[in-house]
Amino acid sequence: MPDHPRVGRRTGILARTRSLLRLPPNTAWDVDALLRCGADALVMGCSEASSENRPALLERARILLGSATRTPGTPARFLGLDLASTAIDADLDMLMPGRPDGVVLSPCRSPAAVQRLGAKLAVMEAEHGLLYGSTAILAVAGGTASGLMNLAGYGTASRRLTALLWDAASLAADLGADASLADIDDGRGALGSGRAMTLLAARAAGLVPIDTAVDEEDLDRLAASCRQARRMGFTGKVAASARQVATINACFSHAPE
Repeated sequence: MPDHPRVGRRTGILARTRSLLRLPPNTAWDVDALLRCGADALVMGCSEASSENRPALLERARILLGSATRTPGTPARFLGLDLASTAIDADLDMLMPGRPDGVVLSPCRSPAAVQRLGAKLAVMEAEHGLLYGSTAILAVAGGTASGLMNLAGYGTASRRLTALLWDAASLAADLGADASLADIDDGRGALGSGRAMTLLAARAAGLVPIDTAVDEEDLDRLAASCRQARRMGFTGKVAASARQVATINACFSHAPE
């Protein structure tokens, strides 16, 4: 049975989260620099690494999870996982002892996927002596066409579920469309609809809405996009690189215009 949506929902972990930095899966990380980069959260894309780089990524993730105590000012640490990955159980078994703050489920095609992940997390928490329900779930529900068509029901999917995200690059690839900043911000077409649908679904379910990462080097253009997202109702944004973090934090630290 799905968890009741209002009992123990862990939205508090993201209440002040403005930036979630997505770490590159196939290159080395400087752990000390990541902990000082200013991001409110770090996302380790365990399912994104190439097969040859996967063992090294898992070891980096294990080190990052155990690198410092969780104190105010240090970033939350999330695992990026795909339920379709045949290695998901092994990945969780290796990394759950490090007490990740949560899992970013990408892609997430329906509320049932959240429930399946929640069941896996419950088993892993029990096996590794962690408090039941201590691992949050963030769902990238707006990353595929099928995900957008199944946005109803997240409010009762699991009390672990804290946020809905959308992914412009993933959605564009699924649709065979472009994912430029202009395509996202003009609000038209399938990408604009996907952005709005994810926001509405998150708000209707009482979840935190988080905007997509964009590969944008022009920080002024990035700031304009962040301000638009904030005016729409998003509370934070995924950062594609550490260089974007300060701009994202500044934009989402102020009240909507």
